[in-house]
Amino acid sequence: MKINITENIKISMRGYTIINVNAYWEENGRRYAVKACDGLKIDSNDKEVILRGSYDGRNVEWKLCDKGNYITAELTIQSKNEVYIDALCAFRGEIKPEEANQKFLKVPFDNDDWVKFESKEYSKSEMGYGVSAVYNQNGALIIGALEYDIWKTGIIPNECIEVRSGVTDKLTRDTIKHGTVHGEIVKSPVIYIGESRTWQQGMMGFADIYNEYNTRLLWHGPIPFGWNSWYAYMKEIDMDKYMEASKFVSKTNFYDKNVSYINFDAFWNVGLTSEELLKAAEFVKERGQIPGAYIAPFAGWIKEDCIDDYVTYDTGERVRVDGFEDIRYSDIILKDYNGRILPPLDGGYPLDVTHPVVIERLRYVIKYLGGLGYRYIKADFLGHAAVEGKHYIKEIQTGMAAYNYAMQKLKEYCIEEGMFISLSIAPLFPGGYGHSRRICCDVFQQFKDTEYLLNAVTYGFWQNKKVYEFTDPDHICFNGNYAEAKSRLVSALVGGTLMLMSNDVENEDINKRILDLTSNNELLDIAREHITFVPIDESIDRDFASVFISENKKYMIIFNMTDTDRKICTSAKGIKPKIGEDLFTKVKIDLSATDCYELRARDCTVLRIVE
Repeated sequence: MKINITENIKISMRGYTIINVNAYWEENGRRYAVKACDGLKIDSNDKEVILRGSYDGRNVEWKLCDKGNYITAELTIQSKNEVYIDALCAFRGEIKPEEANQKFLKVPFDNDDWVKFESKEYSKSEMGYGVSAVYNQNGALIIGALEYDIWKTGIIPNECIEVRSGVTDKLTRDTIKHGTVHGEIVKSPVIYIGESRTWQQGMMGFADIYNEYNTRLLWHGPIPFGWNSWYAYMKEIDMDKYMEASKFVSKTNFYDKNVSYINFDAFWNVGLTSEELLKAAEFVKERGQIPGAYIAPFAGWIKEDCIDDYVTYDTGERVRVDGFEDIRYSDIILKDYNGRILPPLDGGYPLDVTHPVVIERLRYVIKYLGGLGYRYIKADFLGHAAVEGKHYIKEIQTGMAAYNYAMQKLKEYCIEEGMFISLSIAPLFPGGYGHSRRICCDVFQQFKDTEYLLNAVTYGFWQNKKVYEFTDPDHICFNGNYAEAKSRLVSALVGGTLMLMSNDVENEDINKRILDLTSNNELLDIAREHITFVPIDESIDRDFASVFISENKKYMIIFNMTDTDRKICTSAKGIKPKIGEDLFTKVKIDLSATDCYELRARDCTVLRIVE
């Protein structure tokens, strides 16, 4: 990479040139542009360009640093008096690719409401969140934010691509504008601009640098294999069904280091007493398993006509905190800047997660479950904590700042109890608060569900072992036909290695199918090895890849999600396996002659690369 300064700033890299590079900030309805041609003082050398100037009493510093195969950009606004910044853009420029047919990868803000990753023609694309890629078959440009402590950041693919910090819309789950950030010094996030031969390598490169700025939460215990109650029983979960699930899992190979997890999902707090929860946990532990449970601490699950009711814990008791003895839900539901209650999201009101009562409810439920012996927590609907609004703690000025505050508390309480923290519906960034995060929304048993998961794995694989210790492919539902069940198992192997089935354990037909599909320990060893799979193709007519190869080049996983038999190409740049052994049929296949593997309609398989 190279940064050139004449009248304007130009960045040259493999396959791309970015011209007229500039920055801006917005304050009190006015946009202030920061350009090299504006008479700014420029300090530069081979590795760094710093532009400094004064605008209406604001001292501005715009820094570009050449790190080799990537550049960082950062914009700082400073004043003797407080500045009130609505948005910042530390990087904006016109992309001049060497070749046409550029695509833009739109990464979603979160995994709610069955949102998808999108890869489209650049001119037809919409704003991505956090990080995006501009690419074709010969190279890739990766642009994204490395910090998420205050700002929500979007990458906008206009004629000039821009990285705007201070974005809100329906896909950030907001109904009002981004919080204004004020202080004597206001900074943008550090922005990453990187180059790579492929978008896959580029996204992994971004994730590596992200991991240098943000420490992921490591896990040294067994990888969670086991069972989750949600799809199996939903609201009808009880102690007896939970215990039967424990018995069934003990008959399977669903374990790591001889340990399985048996997890209550939502509604454990509706029908189970403390005595039953304790008995269930003790039953599981006696079988050498680990009990888990569910919380959704930042959403208010109350009807509109009940918002003036007193606040209660998940166990039903009224919350009493010193100084807040008579607190009601209307006091802790997040409001806009004019004091109006914000609308529900996913059926639950976003709570003000900086309010002491909300944090006390969080602390209580984690300590309560921990005291009963539960050592796995699925934390759901966490995006409610990132909604923009007026917060109890005035120093917390934005939704992301509130999210960080609340999630730090959640992490601290769970770590004190020795819990595995599984984030369910949550923003992608920042990582570091959970050992795992669901890579997409709910995934059930049909082929369309597997296709939805494959979309997230295709374009979000780079999160595994980098942004989060594990990407979570959601519970594995074996309730469909055999081919559907097989595709869910194999897609879970691709999806990040958490292996939690969710089946009615009283259904003998499904139980037989599970025992058949999971009897092959070599398949499950792939998950136990905690392997990341990288997509090596993109379907022309579908929004997911058909072929994935493990980072260690030991395994290839192939899907044919069409309604006809197909020969699927198994080679790509730098990848040309010769012989593969099908782990389902144990047949060795010569791939060198045709670079293809034939699969029946709606089938998938796992190949161990022999040579």
